[in-house]
Amino acid sequence: MPTPSNADLFLDLYKQVETIGRSVFFPKLPESENIIGRLMNLPQLEKHKEELNYCRVVRNFLTHNPRVGGAYPIEPSAQMVALLERILTSLENPPKAIDFAVRRKHMLVLHPHDLLVDVMRRMREKAFTHAPVVEKGKLVGIFSDNILADCICATGGLIVTTGTELHAFSHFYRLDAPENQDFGFIPEDAPLSAAEAIFQENHRQGRLVSVVYITKSGKATDSILGMLTPWDLLINE
Repeated sequence: MPTPSNADLFLDLYKQVETIGRSVFFPKLPESENIIGRLMNLPQLEKHKEELNYCRVVRNFLTHNPRVGGAYPIEPSAQMVALLERILTSLENPPKAIDFAVRRKHMLVLHPHDLLVDVMRRMREKAFTHAPVVEKGKLVGIFSDNILADCICATGGLIVTTGTELHAFSHFYRLDAPENQDFGFIPEDAPLSAAEAIFQENHRQGRLVSVVYITKSGKATDSILGMLTPWDLLINE
């Protein structure tokens, strides 16, 4: 059996990318819809956007132009074939967010009766800007280093003693507090791209999301399993 040319390999891989892209990410799109154009805007493929668009041009040329003497008029490079192989692998086996997250055992988890001075010291020592507040095993809020500033702006002042407990600021750290919405939630089985999408979409809308928490089903009522920040995504690229 003759060895397939790079053009044959390229076209076969391109078709596989289209097939898995449609079945996994866009199952409701009509067959006439260009799936590659949609795929290149996925967070995990956005860095390959220009290359994928070039592959689309090459594929259309190979498909819609007759062969010359039985051979394709152009031959995709080995690098283009390797690119499609990597993209196919990333679509078939997307990395899970939980695998890149700071796990619960390494997180700073707070209680409403923790002393504020201890909380601030621990957050500074661990370089954490956000920490979940848990009571009776249930998440009741997210405390951030912006909470005190929010309190001052809202009340015009702030009185803190060595005995001040965290619950004194529950109005500002509770999950539904309007000042405290710079976080998100995703389920345990979510791909890493789900966290990337939350950060990117909020950035596009002019909002800052500082942390994404991972829970069993992606609901705030579940136990927290881990957390991701934009920095975690950056250092794992």
